[in-house]
Amino acid sequence: MKKLIITSALLILLSAVYQYTSASPKIKTGYRHNAWSTSTFAPGDSSLYEYDGAGKITLQHNYLYNSGTGWKESSKIIFTYNNDLLTNQTTYGLSTGSPVNSIKTDYTYNGNGNLLTQALYIWSSGTWVGVKRTTNTYDTQQRIASTTTENWNYSTNNWKNYQRSQYSYFYQQLVGIQINQNWDNTNSVWNNHARIQHVYNSMQLDSGIDYQIWDGGSSQWLEQSFSIYTYNIDRKVTLISNEHMQYIMILGGSFPVIDSKVEYSYTDTVLTSVYRLVPADNTGSNFRADLRTVYTLDINNRRYLETNETFDTISSNWKGDTRIYYDYDADGYLIHTTNQTGDGTGWVNANEYYYWYTQQTATGMDEIIPQIKLSSAYPNPFTNGVNIAFELSKAQDVAVQVIDLTGRLQNETTMSGIEGANNWFWNGNKGGIEVAAGTYIVNIVADNYRQTQKIIKQ
Repeated sequence: MKKLIITSALLILLSAVYQYTSASPKIKTGYRHNAWSTSTFAPGDSSLYEYDGAGKITLQHNYLYNSGTGWKESSKIIFTYNNDLLTNQTTYGLSTGSPVNSIKTDYTYNGNGNLLTQALYIWSSGTWVGVKRTTNTYDTQQRIASTTTENWNYSTNNWKNYQRSQYSYFYQQLVGIQINQNWDNTNSVWNNHARIQHVYNSMQLDSGIDYQIWDGGSSQWLEQSFSIYTYNIDRKVTLISNEHMQYIMILGGSFPVIDSKVEYSYTDTVLTSVYRLVPADNTGSNFRADLRTVYTLDINNRRYLETNETFDTISSNWKGDTRIYYDYDADGYLIHTTNQTGDGTGWVNANEYYYWYTQQTATGMDEIIPQIKLSSAYPNPFTNGVNIAFELSKAQDVAVQVIDLTGRLQNETTMSGIEGANNWFWNGNKGGIEVAAGTYIVNIVADNYRQTQKIIKQ
């Protein structure tokens, strides 16, 4: 199996900006984190990655910096696959110089390649000890029917039920109802805890999410909160209105109260601002500014500045919380970010990150003419959603896919006859269910030409 080997010698080159001219997509081969100390950025930690010939990560080297001894490898993660499905990732500590077992995760699959179990273990007293295990079941259409979480019982040395989610569907792949339950150790039964109901519009996008909690005393579901989504013609969310139910115990009734509104603005389909508004009084009709995130774009519609602020009701001014500067290489790949925090009077450096890449060579594609230019995803890592910006050299049909490291499809969107600069937003959900934290692959395919990049959900 062909591997790309990145040596620790690259650690001294992290400040360099690399130029590439090949049409092949790039893969990330490392990153470095520096933390602000007094008047300069001081080295902190770094990682280097190795891949096999198919572009799957096989080894991650993690380094820590010591002012006295310099860079030293602190741990490594080995990824193992079976028929392109990730079956194990094991972290080894290297503080003593020799590999020592630390943490591992095992994965199993059904005959259709769907994830069945994901089990986390830690190394303790010379053996692997369980921490948490999740088990999925699937219906006849290979949709997730339930997910059960178990914790390790150290007294009996076996897995013990903890939580369970059960799913029913609208349309084909969109979750209609999700019921969360907790395990009752005393009575050995599952008890209802929460119910989440999705309402979809004609574009099959969430138009409402209803959250209910189970009242054991009355044995019924009680309304807790509701979110209403509004979209523009480009399928981009423009407003989310969040409500909760206010119960009047004396009258035995309830009524909805708006907790907050979140407004989204775009330029050429690229997200440029997010504003959160909260009630200004008890009327339910007046709102005031609370939080905002403003994205400043460069001439290529790429984000180069992200500013997060809080509205100060005393001074009636916005006050800076954090901001991030983004730098890209000639091919649009993110190579450097600078993170700053607001101290009330200005901005103070906090952290910076460097990223570097190499070309991913594809057999038989040396002569292909590039049809897609893919910019770095932002924010990346992300929590609530990620923007994928790409540019097409001509009008064509495009498929945008998100897959996990096991090869399972998480999201797919097809667009017909588009060209020029475009932006695609993924909310981190698969059929209405929020996906787990981890690394995912974005594929953009047009006219049999493919561009890929990795994104990380926190």
